[in-house]
Amino acid sequence: MSLRKSLITATAVAALALPLAGPALATSPVPVEPKGPDALAIPPKIDSGLEFLSPTQSHTKTSFTIGWQAKYHKASFQMSTQKPVKKDGKWAFPGQIQASQIVLGQSLQPGNINGLAQEQATYGFEKTVDGLAPDTTYYAVARLALSNKYEPVEQAWEIRTSKQLTGDLDLKTQSTRTVQMTVKKVHIVKDGDSVGKGEARFGVRLAPEGNIFTPSYWGAWSHGVYDYMKVDSGSTYTLPKPLTHTISTTRDIAVVEVQGFENDVFKQKWCPVEGGPSVGQQFSDNCWDASVAQLVVSLPDSTEPTTKTVLAKVQRNPDFEFSAVVEVRSWINH
Repeated sequence: MSLRKSLITATAVAALALPLAGPALATSPVPVEPKGPDALAIPPKIDSGLEFLSPTQSHTKTSFTIGWQAKYHKASFQMSTQKPVKKDGKWAFPGQIQASQIVLGQSLQPGNINGLAQEQATYGFEKTVDGLAPDTTYYAVARLALSNKYEPVEQAWEIRTSKQLTGDLDLKTQSTRTVQMTVKKVHIVKDGDSVGKGEARFGVRLAPEGNIFTPSYWGAWSHGVYDYMKVDSGSTYTLPKPLTHTISTTRDIAVVEVQGFENDVFKQKWCPVEGGPSVGQQFSDNCWDASVAQLVVSLPDSTEPTTKTVLAKVQRNPDFEFSAVVEVRSWINH
């Protein structure tokens, strides 16, 4: 083979060994993971530590009133003649959506509104609905107005209005109860003095118609304004005489209150003395350390005298803190 043919043949073989020319291939990126609803991480709802305290209810032929206490200042309210059901952990009325109303509480004891549940103030709520049909069952749901990141905190009620009287029926007056509270001993948690014993006096009251915001005269006091007993933290004392208060009420609950005042400087400071009807007071100033122990007591449906023994405590850890054993005696009047 000639030298020219050998070169041509070698060149052709080398050309066959090379890859065929074509368009340049781009490098494909790693596909992005989908971020749809199934891929979203929904954080679990937080337990706020809040709860409904001392729920109450009453009714007439055309209205009902519900009440409660909570360590939060705002709640929403719904009502219907349809019975609510639990849906996704919350009370819900079936069928048509029920409008919500905002109910604001009134502060019973001071506190930090932005703090933990045990640090927050206690608020009292009362909601009345008028213009209802007699002899009809209604349902109400109240819910603390917390943000969506918290688990719902709610309370449901079932209330039936009274029957409409006709001309053929004998009219009867609304039944009343006689209620009497008695306090014989108090236990001092904090005497209000950093050095030595405190000087204290105590009074008792049954809040009119179970409403702590209604002023009234108090029952018996352990001592006069200028007369006190020495008290020490961690000690229990028998009062000089049993403290009593008696009222009549149309409610099936009673709110017992034990008011305490402690002072060291009354005579030196010329501190004012207030008289007349008043509500329970809790404060500290240059003259007084005041605190009040409160408790809601349900009353039995009995015409025979019935006695309950309960423990009323001062809440919110004020400077002067105590508890009292309270006997509550009640009966329905004939």
